[in-house]
Amino acid sequence: MAQTYSEAHLALKDPTDPNWALAYARFLLRDKPNEVGVFPANSLSNEEIDVILSATSAVDSYPDTPVTYYRPHEAAALIIESDSERLESYSEGGTSGTLRKTANVARSVRQAGAWVDAKITTLSDGRITTGTLDVRL
Repeated sequence: MAQTYSEAHLALKDPTDPNWALAYARFLLRDKPNEVGVFPANSLSNEEIDVILSATSAVDSYPDTPVTYYRPHEAAALIIESDSERLESYSEGGTSGTLRKTANVARSVRQAGAWVDAKITTLSDGRITTGTLDVRL
């Protein structure tokens, strides 16, 4: 299972490009390699992220050639929400603390990607709207 990340793909800002979607999802998840190219211990594979990217994408089949629009912010939020190992509090060696609630982190990720939904609406000439991603013909 592959793990790739290229900051160059982030510059594309193209919701139809699967490479951009993967890079932006990894960026939002902070699931990217360190300065020596090593991914975090619990890093997801490209294939694992691609499954969620596909599940959260929208397809515009008008006029004749279908166009897939990726929503990596929604994919990242779903990954965060479904992470059964994500901690909201900890206690170890007499030290304890709380972390941001999972729902709040997911909400922030969705808000950070609101521009993607707006761009999808524009690129699809309004056939795919933000939020519910209804397809309008």
